[in-house]
Amino acid sequence: MNKKFVNSVLACAMTVSTFSIGTVKAEVNVQKAGNENLALNQKVTASDSENVNPAKNAVYGDKTTHWGTNQDKANGEYIEIDLNGIKNVKQINILFERTDENQNILSYKIELYEGDNKYHNVYEKTSKAKQVEV
Repeated sequence: MNKKFVNSVLACAMTVSTFSIGTVKAEVNVQKAGNENLALNQKVTASDSENVNPAKNAVYGDKTTHWGTNQDKANGEYIEIDLNGIKNVKQINILFERTDENQNILSYKIELYEGDNKYHNVYEKTSKAKQVEV
């Protein structure tokens, strides 16, 4: 995915079904040419977070940590990563906590913030996510 961001924020919204138990848990890695992780240690906010799994864990660079929402609070949750300026993006990697067989993420989308509280959809998956999404 080669997208030149018109602004500095990448939002990744992940949605799971209402009947699934659990939480949204993920680590996000945004790469530019040369495989540099653009999301590493950037400013991050989320709609909800477990105390032990705050949003900053998604961009911390440690695959043993993750961002997680509170139990039974997953529909419509999002994480937003400020890439700190206009960036050329090669690909976006998302590592979900659960294995493919146990995955509870049934859809998600990646959006670009364009300013004035407007977002542009750059990718949407409407089927069950795999543990590693590239």
